[in-house]
Amino acid sequence: MTNNIKKSFQYNNFRVRFCVIILGILSMVSVATESMGQQFEITPFVGYRFGGDFEDSGTGVGLDIQDSESYGIILGMDMSPETQIEFLYSHQATELKPAGLFSPTSITDLDVDYYHFGGTYIWNPKRDLRPFIQATLGVTHLSPDRAGLSSETRFSFGIGGGVKYFFTKHIGLRLDGRALGTLLNSNSAIFCSGGCTISVQGSTLWQFEGGLGVIFAF
Repeated sequence: MTNNIKKSFQYNNFRVRFCVIILGILSMVSVATESMGQQFEITPFVGYRFGGDFEDSGTGVGLDIQDSESYGIILGMDMSPETQIEFLYSHQATELKPAGLFSPTSITDLDVDYYHFGGTYIWNPKRDLRPFIQATLGVTHLSPDRAGLSSETRFSFGIGGGVKYFFTKHIGLRLDGRALGTLLNSNSAIFCSGGCTISVQGSTLWQFEGGLGVIFAF
């Protein structure tokens, strides 16, 4: 129990430091490019994420990542009137359970975090309503909270789109959805630490997320 608490504390500290560093870097870049008329956006958001499954290699029972709320932040900077570069951080605190609608048993609590960089293409960038599409690359951190299971960090990618609506030059709303794919070794074990009971089904772990955020533009 003490080791689990220590690991959770260390990981949460890392997560906070990582996001603060990214925010600081992009903030400095924003200041440096302000004179060129480029816009910098900070968008905290809340959402809902679903999808993702594994398998108990001992019993053959499917294990599902439970659908649950998510939250995070998107940091974006204009590269041209129609394009932006973005950093996405999205966190989900969920559970890993046997497949089935009425399964009461939780195998373990599970944190799923995405750290992604990518690009966005925006239509009608000068209008209040701005549809967009995006693609991102980065890593997924999967952190189970059970003795004998270790965390995993794997490469991942995302595709999605949505709309932004600006009430003023500096305040708006962002509604979007994304598909997130995490690359895994097919039919291999995962979360191993002194023994493995969970294995991967397929080569890609898919999750899907919808989110609503408030845009603060500078």
